[in-house]
Amino acid sequence: MADAQRIPVLMYHRVGITHNEWESRYCIPPDQFSKHMRHLAKRGMRACSLTDFFAWLELKKTLPEGSFLLTFDDGFLGVYEHAAPVLQELNWPATVFLVSRLIGKRDEWTQVQNPSGATFPLLGVKHVREMRQNGFDFQSHTRLHPDLTILSESDLTEELAGSRKDLEDLLGE
Repeated sequence: MADAQRIPVLMYHRVGITHNEWESRYCIPPDQFSKHMRHLAKRGMRACSLTDFFAWLELKKTLPEGSFLLTFDDGFLGVYEHAAPVLQELNWPATVFLVSRLIGKRDEWTQVQNPSGATFPLLGVKHVREMRQNGFDFQSHTRLHPDLTILSESDLTEELAGSRKDLEDLLGE
């Protein structure tokens, strides 16, 4: 197994402008994101789809050397505004994990944690539908982005299974 193929998983959150040190832990400026992607492309690397990644994990498919999985957590609008144009240019797929009951709203869960109290817009239904046509895959995150480690079993099921059901209804699959 020493020469087994490895597929890195790159996970981003928000792509946009940061206003303090706390935000910079979860956010990358648009120009830096573009530099990351273009650097990977120059090195011969290429994003693979989530479907291909899982097929690879199950040993049902091989992926070209230099493949990686690109994901975005939480579904921030900046993914549409800043990351999607770069990825479309490179013809690369990506996966976004959506907080299903906050689609089209803001990241309310960060308001207390962010020293400035700022929140940021999340993708709306229109954005999700457009991005799906351009190589983006959408998966469930949770319904409201709670701390899953402190939820009861029934609340945990509600958050996780409920989010999946919400997205199945939204996406029709």
